[in-house]
Amino acid sequence: MPPTERTLADLVVQQLRKQIILGRLPPGERLTEARLSEELDVSRGTVREALRRLEAESLVESFSHRGSRVAALSPDDAVQISEIHSLLGAHAVQQLALPIEKDLCRQLTGIAREMRGLRVPDDVDRFIELDNQFHRAIVEASGQRRVLQVWYGVSALLSILVGMSLRDESLTGDEIAAGHELVIAALCQPDREIATRSVVDHYRANEARLRALVAEREHENGKGDGIDD
Repeated sequence: MPPTERTLADLVVQQLRKQIILGRLPPGERLTEARLSEELDVSRGTVREALRRLEAESLVESFSHRGSRVAALSPDDAVQISEIHSLLGAHAVQQLALPIEKDLCRQLTGIAREMRGLRVPDDVDRFIELDNQFHRAIVEASGQRRVLQVWYGVSALLSILVGMSLRDESLTGDEIAAGHELVIAALCQPDREIATRSVVDHYRANEARLRALVAEREHENGKGDGIDD
């Protein structure tokens, strides 16, 4: 059965989202329907639908009579996104029965173990996928359906921030895995305050790396209009 227009739009959304998250489509890059239609070998209607959905995820900005472009995140945007995910993660942990069930512990441990075998920045796309799986599993386990919906709504933006923080080539797979293993250890003990603080600290660590990268880039460029100037 040939793919439907909707299925094709799903594929285009996935492809463009990945390129934006990994920085292959940089902030401010113009996204024209004609060019993307030709490059991706799909109709302009399919591209239009994909761009509309990416705009809903705040990954793309559209302007009347001027087309679309990849959205730029300011340092303030980055901080706010990290704070939102920190709040969602902390709320999810507060709904969990602690210690977490063995199946969830094994799932999270397996994700962290795979992280150890990856390299920065070569495997940044897989790192992002694993980080997404890790935190989604915790939110899903909380059983908070509406919280999960909100989490999905901003997960692409968080992936951009994770991808940006992984551009720090001093990071290693072992260090990234160790940060996630601290969260696992906190979830595998009964103290809810310790578990909540661990999740919050995990997001704060990523935020601190972003701040350091932004400061370094602003110093190099002599300006600070956005995260990816």
